[in-house]
Amino acid sequence: MFAYAFSGLSLNYAVSNLERSESLITSNEDCIDGDPVLEAKVKQRIISDQTFYVNLNDEELESFIAVDPNLASLELKKTKEEILLYQETCERELLRRSELKSANELLKLYHRAKKDGHNDSTKSPSKKLKLSQVH
Repeated sequence: MFAYAFSGLSLNYAVSNLERSESLITSNEDCIDGDPVLEAKVKQRIISDQTFYVNLNDEELESFIAVDPNLASLELKKTKEEILLYQETCERELLRRSELKSANELLKLYHRAKKDGHNDSTKSPSKKLKLSQVH
C-alpha cells in the first residue's frame, strides 16, 4: 500500500495504521462501476483548500493515502503527480501528529516523574541525609 518513515514511530503504531487503512480502501471494482473513490467531505476539502490535510482527521487522511492515485486523479481532475504529492503530504501530516502525541506523552511522564520525585524528597528528608552520610 504505502510506506511510513519509521523515524520515531513504533512498529505497532505503523501496523495498526496499515490495518485501519486497509479497512478504508475502496476497491478498484467499486470505482469501475462509477462509485466515488473519495468520501464527499474529503473530496470537497481537497478541492476547496490547498491545506486540506490540516483539517482532516487521522482516519480521513489514512483513507485518502490509501486511494489509488490514478483513480483519485480522475475524480479530482488533478494529475497523478499532484495526487501523489498530496498523499505524501498527508503521510507527513500523520507522522507529525504521531510525533506530537509521543512528545506530549513523554512530557506528561517527565512532569509526573518530576512531581513524584519532588513529593518523595519533601516527605522523607531524613532518607536523603542518611544516604549522603553513607558516602
